[in-house]
Amino acid sequence: MATLSFSNENFDVLVVDDTELNRQLLSAMLKKIGYSVRVAVDGQSGLSAFAEKRPDMVLMDVQMPGMDGFAVVREMRKLCTAWFPIIFISANTSNEHVVEGLNSGGDDYLFKPIHYDVFKAKVANFKERLQMLLELQQYHLRTKEESEAAHEFMKHFTQLNRIKDSMVQFYMKSAEVFSGDLIAFARTPDNRLNLLLADSAGHGLTSALSVIPLTQPFYAMSHKGYELASIAQSINKHVREYLPLPRYVAAILVSIDSAHNTVQVWNGGCPPAVLVSEDGREVIHQFASKHLPLGVVSPELFDTSTELHNLSEQTYKLMLCSDGALEALVGYGKETDALDFLRNATARNAGSLFEGLSATLNEALHGEIPQDDVALLLATCSGSKQGTAPLNIQTSAPQWESGLHLEEAFKHGQIVWEFSIVLTALQLKHLDVVPFLLSIAQQIDGNKTDSKAFMVLSELFNNALDHGLLNLDSSLKNEPDGMEKYYEARAERLNALESGEISIRIAKQQVANENYLKVTFKDSGEGFDYSQFNFGEASTSNERHGRGILLLATLCNYLEYSGNGSLVNARMVL
Repeated sequence: MATLSFSNENFDVLVVDDTELNRQLLSAMLKKIGYSVRVAVDGQSGLSAFAEKRPDMVLMDVQMPGMDGFAVVREMRKLCTAWFPIIFISANTSNEHVVEGLNSGGDDYLFKPIHYDVFKAKVANFKERLQMLLELQQYHLRTKEESEAAHEFMKHFTQLNRIKDSMVQFYMKSAEVFSGDLIAFARTPDNRLNLLLADSAGHGLTSALSVIPLTQPFYAMSHKGYELASIAQSINKHVREYLPLPRYVAAILVSIDSAHNTVQVWNGGCPPAVLVSEDGREVIHQFASKHLPLGVVSPELFDTSTELHNLSEQTYKLMLCSDGALEALVGYGKETDALDFLRNATARNAGSLFEGLSATLNEALHGEIPQDDVALLLATCSGSKQGTAPLNIQTSAPQWESGLHLEEAFKHGQIVWEFSIVLTALQLKHLDVVPFLLSIAQQIDGNKTDSKAFMVLSELFNNALDHGLLNLDSSLKNEPDGMEKYYEARAERLNALESGEISIRIAKQQVANENYLKVTFKDSGEGFDYSQFNFGEASTSNERHGRGILLLATLCNYLEYSGNGSLVNARMVL
């Protein structure tokens, strides 16, 4: 934006005086300085000239026929609320006249006869003040435009105006124009619900900019299906790279997996996430902070361990909040933690738990701006009984119009693209394999993540790793707290894994005008007796674990185990 300024030539002065000699004298002095001059012979004509074009400055006589100068100035101030200088010029030097002139809206008072140097200095001083006001107005306008642009920028990165999920409700209130608190949520290809609540140190624009590095890895990695630990690791690396020390971001990451009835949490410096009954009256579990905030430690020292909790067959609510939400409640005159917050909310008997939490915050704030940014997120977690849905497994391969069985048809299909990879113990310990494989496929094929393909690859990989190399027993998941024990055992065995490998081959194959994903997994484990699985009875089975074979059979058009059971071939239509 170009800076505007007053030159002498474009500085417009209106002289209002009923005496011709005075008008001529003032006009001559103003023109000598170099200003543009207009004149009016009385108060009414002065108002008309003012209404026609608002001048930059007014020189006003006091005693005139009809409207005196004081009345004219009062009308001018009513017509224009923006400030411009008005100087009274009068022969009356009484204090009462000066006071009345200033009270009517004048900015200064000059006495006749006028001394040129004093007059020139007075007018120049007001011209400079007017120039400063113009620059200040331009600054505020520029700041407003930049603020609006920054708002759009923040909305683009946080995506809160574009994302919706029926399982999530949130409340945010900032201490300044920009909030240093961040809320984000996204679905993975296998329909896990990932949540992020972050709280940057301080508040305002600097604090708001600090949470930007969190958004890109959170959304990108969630949409690709990365595990929560990998997302936390990547976000910490971004914060370390993009934020100057000693800035850091407290954050809590959550992954709700309804298919496996689990809630997984990484909490670094935030108040505990609280899992409660649907009405909020029964506290089920608290996920306390067990880590330092993001950006404090280097990637090499960063702890990605998460806390896992099993869900039973009912509906829960998971509450996340920032420090600012709890600090707002301190207005009640006592220390307040997350449990006190919930108790205050449920005591209201509001229409819902979220309405109770929101009402509690609004009452604590009394309609005022909070001292710190406030963020609250409430997510619904629904546990379900595993294995109740029918599997509808095909027990025989379908026929093509040519009369060929599907297995035979694949032999005549055309390979569009194909890649293979061998992962050893070192890669298996540190690589999030399924998103990595899909990323390669997407770069080759240019397609978006296919949720069905993601689930097939996940099951095949998890079967090969968990049961093939780590020799884990799926029946452990059926015990109380089984999923938590299962993942603990998995982490321990994976960390201790020194040898073994998984070979993977993925191809896109065209068969009879249909595109198929062709997947082969082979692990170096001991294998298993796959003949024990009766696929004909799968639709009546309530057991979903069993190496995931039954689930794979529902997702794939073709599934074949061979050898000692460590080799599996799968085909699924794209």
